[in-house]
Amino acid sequence: MDLKIGVTPKQYKEMLRMNLRLANPKTIMTWGSPGIGKTEMIYQLAQEEKVDVVSVILTLYDPTEIKGLMVYNPNEDKVKLVPMIDIPKKKFIFFIDEINTAPQAVRDASLRIIHEKKIADVTLPEDTMIVLAGNRNQDKINPTRFTAPFINRCCHVMLEPSFDDWKEWGYPTGKVNPSIYAYLERFPEHFVTPPAIDRPFCTPRSWKNVSDVLEFNYPQFVYGYVGEDVGVNFFNFIKHCDGIDKDIKNILKGNFIYPPASEIERSWMLATILPVSAKDDQDIERLMEYSAKAPEHWNTFAICMVKNMVLNFSNSAIIKLSKGKYAQEFNRRFRELKIYDN
Repeated sequence: MDLKIGVTPKQYKEMLRMNLRLANPKTIMTWGSPGIGKTEMIYQLAQEEKVDVVSVILTLYDPTEIKGLMVYNPNEDKVKLVPMIDIPKKKFIFFIDEINTAPQAVRDASLRIIHEKKIADVTLPEDTMIVLAGNRNQDKINPTRFTAPFINRCCHVMLEPSFDDWKEWGYPTGKVNPSIYAYLERFPEHFVTPPAIDRPFCTPRSWKNVSDVLEFNYPQFVYGYVGEDVGVNFFNFIKHCDGIDKDIKNILKGNFIYPPASEIERSWMLATILPVSAKDDQDIERLMEYSAKAPEHWNTFAICMVKNMVLNFSNSAIIKLSKGKYAQEFNRRFRELKIYDN
């Protein structure tokens, strides 16, 4: 699919939300590389809008399971097609994944769902939203091509990965270890790497998996998710941050420590870890002071840290913080540099 303008996961979810609110939602065909959130966005939206999801990975089905099973009804003396997929009786999201890698016969069997909102002899609720998903030609998956009539029946969306969106999702909630965000601030090119079939590659999904196993401190887990080159680089980054817990404790006590310009890894780690280490208003105010008083070589990290504070703290805490003397000092300083605008 040749789409030159993509959407971020956050934009994509809002697009789906608007579509879901139509009386008869349109069919959305979502394109994107593996592991960037096509499925995750569906479940997030469903939870927020309080609707069910029926998810079908089309490559796991055969045509009969999609078209329905022919059953003879002796009372009516007729054969009916009975769905082999449980279908809710009220509004829901019907998510059909891997549609362009499914066998042709299975994909053809799904066309009635897409074109008529019918599965077997059962009509879906009119307000059902159908979302299709598939990978791109360059994703090493050998997809099959769609016909022109099929393409014309869907709204096509190219989903692009966004580090900012992923950070907004995982940083304040603690769903992703903050050291991973620190590493990716330092090496943004490692957030997503080209898909491969002979080695692991980096995606938001693989980094989330790294976060889940990081507590074991077992490198092979990390290599297995993001590849050996990136994995070795990641552990070298962590090694440069040895003893940073002590620095964090000192900073929160008011003993301000700024790594020298040569210790970039340590600076990114402090800018990322400090906001999630603050426990009360006093800690928050101290971090604001720490940012406002940062030396010039620490400008980038001070800005990053304040943005992380905005992400991590409640609105009420940020409003209170913005009225303080150090927030005003920070804003005056960085507005002049045109680096940060509150």
